[in-house]
Amino acid sequence: MIFNHSIINAAKAAERSESVSRNFHDLGIEPNFFEAIMGNELNETQLKECRGDNGLLTIGEVGCVLSHLKVCKDFLSTNAPYWTIFEDDIHLSNEFLDAYPRIESFMNSQIEPSVLLLRRNNGKGKVVYPLGGNHHVLHMLAGTMACGYIINRKAAENLVKALIPVRIEYDAWAIYQQLGYIKLYSTDFNYVELNPTMSSNSIIDQMEKRYDDSCQFPKKIKDGNVKALYNQNSPSQKIILQLKRVVRHLQELYYDEYRH
Repeated sequence: MIFNHSIINAAKAAERSESVSRNFHDLGIEPNFFEAIMGNELNETQLKECRGDNGLLTIGEVGCVLSHLKVCKDFLSTNAPYWTIFEDDIHLSNEFLDAYPRIESFMNSQIEPSVLLLRRNNGKGKVVYPLGGNHHVLHMLAGTMACGYIINRKAAENLVKALIPVRIEYDAWAIYQQLGYIKLYSTDFNYVELNPTMSSNSIIDQMEKRYDDSCQFPKKIKDGNVKALYNQNSPSQKIILQLKRVVRHLQELYYDEYRH
């Protein structure tokens, strides 16, 4: 099976690349690896040039954002209409092979900037496209994780343009949708699973300690960083975003609740 994809992998993480390679080869897929940008290998000048997070993110998280954006840039240098991006702590399911032709059809039908997460997410969603085997694509009002997703050209262009300097984590999909950068979808089946052995040993977390989830300080910083992204819009764009916000509240009334 051949499809356009990149697997973000740290050069020193041989165990992860070997695990993904075995998984992909078992499915008849030749893995295409992309060498991750490691935040702890960037010098102070490089970090200063690319950061606008006001201390919200760790250097590992900054490197994660830069890695995904570099893959998006490389994708935009091709003629491909969309690209699949994986992280190196995943396991691709056998069902992905059966579903991929329908996933392709869905992505080819998208005229808006679109991101399709290849696993079930928590939040409000609505069935919009059948994938066969009683599985579907959902339009989601929220979603997290960037371990496996498909992104089209318009969405990649928007993220590359908006997310430098780096202000928030890369998988803030709900925020990106609210800001008009993407339209967010997910599958209601986990075509991509986290490999528990690999995901429990996070390279990013080893670089620098994150804030505790209960701490209010980072929440205030993040709100300010999101506001900075919002303020990049023109007055007319802000009006459109406010109207979409009203639509989103209406959708919350009618969309179904989905859980992992």
